[in-house]
Amino acid sequence: WDRIGDDPRPAVQALAAQDAHVADKAEWMLIQAGPAVLPGVREALLSQNLEVRQRAIRIVAWQGDLGAMQTLRQIQERDSEDSELLGWAIEKIQILHPKLSSRESTQGQ
Repeated sequence: WDRIGDDPRPAVQALAAQDAHVADKAEWMLIQAGPAVLPGVREALLSQNLEVRQRAIRIVAWQGDLGAMQTLRQIQERDSEDSELLGWAIEKIQILHPKLSSRESTQGQ
């Protein structure tokens, strides 16, 4: 993950690799890389490639990316194909940010 440097694009692009080992390594690197890679990963949330989109969902979830919440919810509303993974990701981010969860539950009342 320390090899990503200032430009995460090659790692984000590697999420689409045909070689599962390469794609898995890129996913792990992006999870470990920290918040600097998240803007590029958020773009991948909108990928037409199912595998890339699912990997991006897992990355933002494990990083607890609050900036991805709106996009995740929008995708969840229109995409039943990833609904279980999206539900897990949203829940994961809420768990990592307890104030967000309590604020949302009070707004829903």
